[in-house]
Amino acid sequence: MRLALPSLIIFLYAYLSLVAFVPCSLWVKLAAGFFLLVISQKYLIYEHIGHSFMAPALSPPVLHLLEILYAFLLILVYLSLIKDILLLIIWIIRCTGVDLRIPLRFQLEPWSYPC
Repeated sequence: MRLALPSLIIFLYAYLSLVAFVPCSLWVKLAAGFFLLVISQKYLIYEHIGHSFMAPALSPPVLHLLEILYAFLLILVYLSLIKDILLLIIWIIRCTGVDLRIPLRFQLEPWSYPC
């Protein structure tokens, strides 16, 4: 249970940084949020379904899948954090009056949205 709060923080950051502001329907956002929530709560799944945190009684394919998806989530959050820090630095530099000619928002064609 000690890892539930950090996992929830990882989920919230991933959802707010990557899913919340995407121009998709509400159902797509809810599905992506639920998927991220299930992945981020790997430790709770181990404790409650597998009955043990150290040696869960889950099948090996399920364990491997949860481990791989959680590792992808951590890498995704790390890269999102770098993206947000760089955008914050660019925004602060622009507030000082320097124009770097780097767009903060990329303009996509409406037909190229993924959802």
